[in-house]
Amino acid sequence: MNQEVSVTMDRQMQAIDQTHYWLPTIRSIMDCQAERFPRYAHMQVPFTAIVSGKLTQLLECEYPRAVFPRAEVIWLKLSKGPVDELQASRWGHNIREFVRVLRRLFPNVQLCSVSSMAVFSDEEHEVARHVGQLVAELVRVSTGVKYFAAGNHYLERTKLARCLGMTSITYAECAGAPVFMTLIRNNRRTLQHLNLVANTPELFAKLLVPIQSEPVEFPEMQRLSVVCTDPDYHRASAISTPAGVPFPKLEHLTMHQSYYPFANDALFRGNHSRSLTFMSIELQLDDTMLLREQGVLAAGKFARLAHMELSINLRNQYVDKQQAASIARIPWEIAPRIRHVQVEVPGFAFKDIFLESLSRAAVAAQIEFLQIDHVALTIEDVVRVLQRMPRLNQLRIDPEGNGLGAGGLAELKRRYPEPLAPRLRHVLFGMGTYVDMEDAAHFALQLAVVCPQLACVRWTSYSSLFVDNCNALVGQPEYREHAGRLRSVDWEKIK
Repeated sequence: MNQEVSVTMDRQMQAIDQTHYWLPTIRSIMDCQAERFPRYAHMQVPFTAIVSGKLTQLLECEYPRAVFPRAEVIWLKLSKGPVDELQASRWGHNIREFVRVLRRLFPNVQLCSVSSMAVFSDEEHEVARHVGQLVAELVRVSTGVKYFAAGNHYLERTKLARCLGMTSITYAECAGAPVFMTLIRNNRRTLQHLNLVANTPELFAKLLVPIQSEPVEFPEMQRLSVVCTDPDYHRASAISTPAGVPFPKLEHLTMHQSYYPFANDALFRGNHSRSLTFMSIELQLDDTMLLREQGVLAAGKFARLAHMELSINLRNQYVDKQQAASIARIPWEIAPRIRHVQVEVPGFAFKDIFLESLSRAAVAAQIEFLQIDHVALTIEDVVRVLQRMPRLNQLRIDPEGNGLGAGGLAELKRRYPEPLAPRLRHVLFGMGTYVDMEDAAHFALQLAVVCPQLACVRWTSYSSLFVDNCNALVGQPEYREHAGRLRSVDWEKIK
């Protein structure tokens, strides 16, 4: 059953027949008496169709009784459209009427998502200001908002920041940053989900600037995602040290920034053992060592953490063996209940230390998904890992192709006569350091032989050559004994 209600402009139909200016699926859904099924409303329209009142008039005339009671999300994608003949004095009224009709059509909407790639000139500042009014009106009638824009929509001149009771905000930084920061801070007591895409890491730090000398707290925040779009941004000379416990109930944390924006453990207070179950963070080496010293990345700190994605950017910094050992232990030490681990350490030169730390880790036996990027592994390295991971279901690695090669299967079976990884079903090869496709195919086939439940081995690059080599090798004498099994493995390239 259709889960979406779409309203889309079609310029060809506009030229043919004005009554078919809009091509919605609303009519087909109503014809089936299926109004109770849709959960999302997608609307792709020129902004001028809203401020002119044409869209509102059409919806009122064509669908006066339409109501979609289960629709919770409105996705509104705005284009620019002509503005020459519009009566600006009616724009504000027409925007309010449009929002009123949306509320009638979708009475239980909880989240409004507005995206606009329209860039207005200085002469069109009045239009841009009314885009800001539309965003503010939509926020006022919902409990969540997503906003992505390319141009200045004069949000600071609206009443957006006065909207209270928000539970979800997603914001991609543009010219309206100050008013959105105020909106987020004004809703700090009710916000549960915050997704912030910033140009610089400082934007996130501004969220925790004290209010009248009192620490800022988001007591209901459960999901926090902060992404900086400039990976090479340099740390400012001044760095904040927030007090208090900003996110006491945090369960899901994503922080992809060029550096950790605080000089203390503010982001991690109050959620070590009580709530955090998902963590995806990118850190520089200095930040990693800082958080280690402050006890944030200490053994057993995240008692409920099940999913961890850790990326440490060395930025061509020198790493001694003591630091390497400390880094290598982090993924296996900090979370005793970990199930999903992704580790990325570009430039890490201590593979043996990394593998030794994994082989000694008590949590290895419970991990179900493992991804190791930028550490090139031979098939012997992989087998060594798999011996410690009986519950592993998915594995992603960067293979080192100059391993056992042709004739290596017999040697591998001699060393490891017992089947490995009884639950391993999927292996994905990333960008390896050696890309001879025949060696890579030997790697894959030998792995499939010693892991009898393996059903899928794929390569993210050079995919067609990889598939051809795998299929060609299956018929060779070395693999003839296992040909039936190997032909059942999916070698298809990544689509």
